[in-house]
Amino acid sequence: MSLRPIQQLEDDYFDDFGVVARDNPDDIIEFLEDIYEHVEQGTLQEGGYEYEDYLTRFASDTFWHTIDDLLSADSIETDADPDDIRFGLFVLMAKRSILPNPSDFNTLSELDEEYRDSVPDRPTKPYFRSLLYRYGYEREHRQTGLQLAHEAVDAQIENPSIYDNFAAQIVEVDEQFGIESLDLDIGDSDVSELALEYAEKAVRQDSTEAEYYATLGRVYSLRGELDEAERNVQRAIELRLDEETQGQPNTASFRSILRTIKSKRQIQKIESQYEEAQDQLEEISEKHDSLEKQYESLDGKYDSIESKLEDAVEKYRTQTLQFIGFFTALLAVVVTSVQVTEITSSVSEARSLIITLIGGILVSFGGFSLMLPDKESGYSRPVRIGGIILIGTLLLLASIVDVPYLSGI
Repeated sequence: MSLRPIQQLEDDYFDDFGVVARDNPDDIIEFLEDIYEHVEQGTLQEGGYEYEDYLTRFASDTFWHTIDDLLSADSIETDADPDDIRFGLFVLMAKRSILPNPSDFNTLSELDEEYRDSVPDRPTKPYFRSLLYRYGYEREHRQTGLQLAHEAVDAQIENPSIYDNFAAQIVEVDEQFGIESLDLDIGDSDVSELALEYAEKAVRQDSTEAEYYATLGRVYSLRGELDEAERNVQRAIELRLDEETQGQPNTASFRSILRTIKSKRQIQKIESQYEEAQDQLEEISEKHDSLEKQYESLDGKYDSIESKLEDAVEKYRTQTLQFIGFFTALLAVVVTSVQVTEITSSVSEARSLIITLIGGILVSFGGFSLMLPDKESGYSRPVRIGGIILIGTLLLLASIVDVPYLSGI
């Protein structure tokens, strides 16, 4: 949106270099009467783009105390509607309070508290009040300013600055306090979506204003859409460099935003790498858990195999000792039988001694087997050994009965 200058206002109140300094109350009233005459004619809209621009330019070099004296007066001498003039004075006061540098916020908030009830309600009144609270330093100050800015966007006034102000305040509050910390009455709308909607609306209405592109870039940065953010801030720098100014175009604030976006890009990259590392760590952790379960399974199988191996070794050792004992006993029987045969005088006597020897060996072998450890379960081993001992005992008894010289013992 380009300004549509009204030549009469330009000739009467502004020179080629901008604003003529004014401190005469009558000149201020006359200026506002001319402004509202154009409002009645439809060439200006109260609170609109050109309306705000004329009052901003006029306020820049107008004495603040002169405006304050007029606004605090009980009545205003004017041929126009006093309410119109009082509202215009309120706008001049708001603009003068923040131009060229804003007053301290205590002064700004006191001005709002003093005049907000005496100034008539107009659709853009919340907008001009919100400009004062934009410089607040506490959470409740910024919440008030942002709530007023939100009320103003519904005024249906052709002024992109109203939309830009609302979007910019959302970004500023988020950077200062975190937008989620405020209790805003904006319905169920997503705050960042609203900021984007109105920032884009401001750019559509005036595609030549660098500040609007800078705000749009900051909104995209808030949303994490850094490519769009950087593109719009670069556009703001280009527009500012193209502006016709008496001095060097000031792009410092835009370049600062650009540096912030680039820093966010680095942070975003680091966060992405961190998330990727977290995913890899979770994957490694899952593999570790799987390997640990496999290890536990293998460890259980190893313990089982080790136990079975120990049982097998023990069983083999027991059986080996039994076989050694058995064959030793057998060898002893053979050797002894030969010796007994040689020293005895009769076959029956030799047979009795051999039977006695075999029975004693069987009883001894059975007792020896009982002493050997064996993990074999059930009754087969005791029955087997008991049978050997029983046979040995019977042989001993038979030998005692058959050998004559033993009966007298």
